[in-house]
Amino acid sequence: MAELAILVPVYQREEGAIRAVRSVVSQAHQELSQGSLTLHVRDDASKSMDSERFKAQLLSIHPCISIDFNAVNLGMSANIRSMVLECKAAFCSILTDDDWLEPGSIDHLLSVIRRLENDRSHSVSSIFYPRYSYTESGAHACTSCRIASADVVFPSDPVTTMRLADKGYILTGLFFRPDLVDQEFWARYESNAFFPILYFASLLNRGSCIYFDKPLVHHTVFNLCHWEAWGATTQAQQERLCRDFLAAISLVYRYLKPRCRSLKDRILLWPPAMQAYRRRLVEMKGCVWHAPLRCIPKALWLEPRFLIPSVGSCTSP
Repeated sequence: MAELAILVPVYQREEGAIRAVRSVVSQAHQELSQGSLTLHVRDDASKSMDSERFKAQLLSIHPCISIDFNAVNLGMSANIRSMVLECKAAFCSILTDDDWLEPGSIDHLLSVIRRLENDRSHSVSSIFYPRYSYTESGAHACTSCRIASADVVFPSDPVTTMRLADKGYILTGLFFRPDLVDQEFWARYESNAFFPILYFASLLNRGSCIYFDKPLVHHTVFNLCHWEAWGATTQAQQERLCRDFLAAISLVYRYLKPRCRSLKDRILLWPPAMQAYRRRLVEMKGCVWHAPLRCIPKALWLEPRFLIPSVGSCTSP
């Protein structure tokens, strides 16, 4: 069994996918040849891609790259979920087609994974890195999902999971055990744009998370995004993203609540969920003010504990 699998979902970004693949092969050529690392590329029925040319380009980089093409477009979440479901490696990660791994990343990851493999008592479900985002020109835009200012191990418990959930929306930067993902939970809400929050919560519910406060992945922002399925206009897409984020936090809260072992944990579960709601409402204040019914999920309109504290967050910008 491979120690690490890098899964590269592709849609309409041929050059970006090739760059992502090169960032792996350039530092793991031998590991790919030996099978300790696998690299799987799956195109989600891109409209303007020559599949044979794309395949030939990838195989010229390394003959052990696995490549396949969906006959029909599944959408981002379903495409990635199918890749994770089929993955047999000890750990895997999503490397999107506009990101790449920084030099030295593979050596670092394999050393961590091997240390874990030698510790039979470990209960680690995931390895988490902050997201360092850059513009296409290479300028640093922001750092997000930085859940701590130092390396730390987060325990597996519902309250910790809820506290970290709203930072768990990353794809690239989370390395995890595919066998510990709650596939049923993910599949049930597969259409949610913030599906990474759902599977990250299920992972942390089943094992601890090691956080390293270091840049491992180069994430690209302010580039062309193919979000047509989320709305025909930028406004519609922003409304969808706001609604789905709030819904994801609500789903995680409901997922974790019956898993609390005490009344105290149930009580402590609500404040971090409320804080996540409020942060998003403040961030998306303009969008929410213009279209509150489209930005806030129906289920939350029926939740007094959400509505009453959130009134101030939805006031005019």
